[in-house]
Amino acid sequence: MRAFLGRTRVRLTATYSALFIVLAAAVSTAFYVAYARSQYSSTDTEVAERVAALVNGLETDAIPISFDHKDTIPDATQGQVSAMLLATDGTVRDTIGAKPVTPALARSLRRLHPTVANPLIETTSDAGGRVRILAKPVDGPTYHFLVVGSHPMTQIQTALDQAKLLLLVVVVCMVAIASVLGYWLAGRALRPVRMIAGAARAISEHDLHRRIAIDLPPDELGELAETFNAMLARLEAGFSTLQRFTADAAHELRAPLAMIRAELEVSLERVRSVTDYQATHRLVLTEVERMARLADQLLLLARADAGSLAPRFQRVDLSDLLEETVDRWRLLAGSRGVRVALEPPPPGAMWADPELLRRLVDNLLDNAVRHSPEGEAVTVQAACADGRWRLEVADAGPGVPDAIRDRLFQRFTRADPARGRDTGGAGLGLALCAVIADLHGGSVVLAPPNGPPSGAHFVVDLAADPREAAV
Repeated sequence: MRAFLGRTRVRLTATYSALFIVLAAAVSTAFYVAYARSQYSSTDTEVAERVAALVNGLETDAIPISFDHKDTIPDATQGQVSAMLLATDGTVRDTIGAKPVTPALARSLRRLHPTVANPLIETTSDAGGRVRILAKPVDGPTYHFLVVGSHPMTQIQTALDQAKLLLLVVVVCMVAIASVLGYWLAGRALRPVRMIAGAARAISEHDLHRRIAIDLPPDELGELAETFNAMLARLEAGFSTLQRFTADAAHELRAPLAMIRAELEVSLERVRSVTDYQATHRLVLTEVERMARLADQLLLLARADAGSLAPRFQRVDLSDLLEETVDRWRLLAGSRGVRVALEPPPPGAMWADPELLRRLVDNLLDNAVRHSPEGEAVTVQAACADGRWRLEVADAGPGVPDAIRDRLFQRFTRADPARGRDTGGAGLGLALCAVIADLHGGSVVLAPPNGPPSGAHFVVDLAADPREAAV
């Protein structure tokens, strides 16, 4: 029962019914009050007319003074209005009508001192039940009387009770009809939500290409469906990226493992010399180092995806860091016949994680050295302007094909897929550069080619103080 009452459709219907009840009660109350006032007003008018006629027809020449029972008010005795003529000493001088008020009530009204300008009009109880009375004094040269007109409230109260019962029945019926109609309308309004929920339950990780195909107007429900479809698109892209990432990682790890296994199997086929074993061990060590680098890169990317790769910012002299890094790479580049030239950067420092920043420069230099032909040079330069550092690494290699420029910084992307793993990387270096640059409040881009030979020209834009950029 609690689950049923907690449903949105039921709660919407209950809210709608409650509002309708309040509105219906207000309208019914207003109608009842207006109807009661009209009944009272009609009664007061009738009593006032009868009293005025009786006062005008008083036989002041007669002794004692009395009402004119002949033709002054020919219909007074036929209606429901009765009247009493009360003297100043409290004696009843005359009555007319079927049910005049009792003398005790008439005497009590005199003590309220009604006037000609402000006669007393009220509803009170008498021996015959509730009555509507009008008490008006009549003053003459030699007399002072009080005329008390009365009208029984039995029929009026019956009419009011019947109106009250009728309004109650009408309101109850209207609330019931409105509740059923509101429940139906709420169901129709929430039908797209149920369809979206059903579609969401039916979609699994194997068919994320499906979408919510419901023709909805551009309202809140339409926005909900569009948002849900956009979420499915993001999930599909995320799952696709994860699947490609897993497949590529497995492929990258399988090659060195296969190499290690083959070398070990060959070395165990027969007894070999110490030189042969050392060659096998060196090859295995090389493959193990390659796997370690790959695992390290995958770990950094995984930490970046999880948001747990937090840079440890400290003040870094960029000129010293670049000179130290370039000096390390000159020996390896020289063994390949490639020169690494560093244009002296301007003096200055920045806030950065030195290990991550060094890894970024290493990855760019590794990429440039591996793709530079023998006898060519790799140039490194840096400049600072407007609180930002601009680092550029350029080579004179074959450049980057237009087909992969848009996805160059995606994981496992290689400019030359046919390049062997001894000369080409796993395709994670530039992806790591993009992540590190983003953590330092910047970005890394591939500059457009500037005529042949095109080469690859990478531009890194970094904030001098990424902590301020984060705020």
